[in-house]
Amino acid sequence: MRSQRRSYLKTCLPAAILTLVGCIQLAKHPPVSPTQQFVGAVGWFICFLSGAVAVAGFVVFWRDRAFARGHEDLFLRFNRSRSERNLAVGVGGRRSRFLVTAWPGSRRRLRVGDEVQVLPLGEIQRTLDADATLDGLPFQPEMAAYCGRRFRVYRRIDKIHDYRRTGRMRRLEHAVLLVGLRCDGSAHDSCQARCYLIWKEAWLTPVPRSSDDSVRSCGVASQTLATSSGSSVRELADRRFDQSESAPHERSYRCQFTQLAAASSPLRDWDVRQDLRPLISGNVTLRAFSIAMLTRLFNEVQALRRGVPFPSMSPGEPTARVAASSVAPGEHVRVRRAEEIAMTLDARGRNLGLWFDLDMLRYCGRAYEVTARVERIIDGVTGRMLHLRTSCLTLDGVAASGEYLRFCSQHEQIFWREIWLRPVEHDARKTTTLAS
Repeated sequence: MRSQRRSYLKTCLPAAILTLVGCIQLAKHPPVSPTQQFVGAVGWFICFLSGAVAVAGFVVFWRDRAFARGHEDLFLRFNRSRSERNLAVGVGGRRSRFLVTAWPGSRRRLRVGDEVQVLPLGEIQRTLDADATLDGLPFQPEMAAYCGRRFRVYRRIDKIHDYRRTGRMRRLEHAVLLVGLRCDGSAHDSCQARCYLIWKEAWLTPVPRSSDDSVRSCGVASQTLATSSGSSVRELADRRFDQSESAPHERSYRCQFTQLAAASSPLRDWDVRQDLRPLISGNVTLRAFSIAMLTRLFNEVQALRRGVPFPSMSPGEPTARVAASSVAPGEHVRVRRAEEIAMTLDARGRNLGLWFDLDMLRYCGRAYEVTARVERIIDGVTGRMLHLRTSCLTLDGVAASGEYLRFCSQHEQIFWREIWLRPVEHDARKTTTLAS
C-alpha cells in the first residue's frame, strides 16, 4: 500500500468505526430526560461529522486510485458538462432551479451556459473611463474583434487569486468568461500567457433562448463590427496599455492580468459565500462540488492529526534524473507519472524555477496534444515582459481547475516543463517491442 493510503486509512477507519458504534448506542438508548436529549443531540452530531469524514476518506481513496492509474479525476469527470468542448456546442450548463431561486438576485445574473452577444464597440466605449476601464478592469484591444458576436458563458468570475502579491483571494463582481476567448497578445508584443479574457456584464447582452439561431450563431459574427465616433477603444487602449516608447525589454504593460488587484476587493477567509457562488452560478455541478468539499473536509482532519493531505507527491531521489525529449506544438505527449516528475524537482517543488502545482497531479499519466511553446509572458506585478530562460509547453484542454483555491475560476493555462512529458510515440514503440 502506498504510504499516503496508509495515512488515509488511519483517519478513515476510526471515523467509520466511531460512526457505526455511536449510531448503534444512540439507537439502543433513546433519550427521556432533557439532559439525555441534549447529550443525544450532541452524540448524533458527532456521528454525523465522523460519518462525513469516513465518506470523505472513501472519496479520497477513490480519487487516489484514479490518479495512480492515470484515469480522469473525479472532480473533472463530474464537472465534464461544464467543459469548454461541451459548452461550445450548447451541451451542459444546466443549473438546479432550487439553487437559482434560493440565491438572492441570481435570476438577473449571467450563468454558465447562457448565450450572450458582445455589444458593439461604440456602446462598450461609453461604459469606459479615461483609462479604458470599467470598475478598474480594462477593456483590452484584443477584445475588440469579438464585438457584435455571440458566445456562451464559460464561467462566472466571482473571485481571483492574487498569488504574486498577497497570495489571497479577492472579490471580482459582475464579470464572466466566454467559451474559448483567450488573449492572443497581439496588442502586447505577442505575450504568450494566453490568459482568459474577462468580460464585464455591462459589455454583454443576453440572447433570448427562443432565438431561432441562438445555438448556430455562437462564436460566429452576427453583425458587422461597430465603429465609434472619435477615438476608438483600440486607439484609447493602445495609449493606455503600452504607455512607454522605450525598448520592449524596458516597457511596462497594462492588461487585465496586471490590473486584477485594482479591479477587485479583499475577501475574508471565513466568508463561505465564496464557496457557494460557483455552485449557484453553475461553474461546478453539485456532484463536483460535493467531491471537492468532502476532499477539503478530509484534508482539514488530516492537517489536525498531521497526516498526508490529498493530493500528495512523494519526494524523489535527489540524484535521480528523467531524460527530457524535444516536442513541438501539434505533437501528442503523455504526462509522466508523479514519481518520475518528483525526481526532477528541488526541495521547493520546482524545476528551473517553475513550480509543479499539486493541481497538476490530476493530469499525470494522461495523453494530450501540445498547443504552444511559451517563451515570454507579462509579469502580473511589474508589467514587464519576462523572457523565460527555459521555455515551457501548454497542453490542449489543460488549465487550472481552481478546486484547491475555493473554486477560483480564472482557468489560466498550466505551464509544463518538457522533462515532465514524454512523446506518445514512445509508448507505441514500447508496446510494439513487448508484442514482438
